Amino acid sequence: MITQANADLTSLVGMWRLNPERTSVSFRTRAAWLVRAKGTLHATEGTVDVDPDGRVTGEIVIDPASIDTKVEKRDDHLRSADFFDVANHPTITFTVTESRPAPSGNFEVVGNLAVLGRSMSVTLLAEVGIAGETATLSTEVVVTKRILGMKKATSTKSWVTVQAHFDRARP
Repeated sequence: MITQANADLTSLVGMWRLNPERTSVSFRTRAAWLVRAKGTLHATEGTVDVDPDGRVTGEIVIDPASIDTKVEKRDDHLRSADFFDVANHPTITFTVTESRPAPSGNFEVVGNLAVLGRSMSVTLLAEVGIAGETATLSTEVVVTKRILGMKKATSTKSWVTVQAHFDRARP
């Protein structure tokens, strides 16, 4: 595997499709400042397009109804209007608008995160690894429910970790 820090961007030119089976979206948080909780969500689709000039665009779609903390009552509450409101907002999307090398050798991925009908600009620090015809983007971001606009929000931080696997699309 080579990392993006030493990869030639021209080798990445083209369309890449998310492999949902190999992609993971996990989170960990403290509920009510005391109880530690962790869980997963499923990314359902996504693409990344790398242009010959180095411009990167794309989108990842996450299904909030797929939330799984291994506690059914909590999962149902997280799907309700108090949190993800999946009846009215069936997807979470991250739309990539640009990507640039970071001093650390990783990439800054800039885009818009749409949750609960609101969109906010987000910059992620991501590690990108290439192995043959597969690219893996790994990142962690800290969010609060209040920032996301959830009704039952507290200032408790959540750490969201994404490992998105993309396969080179065939023409």
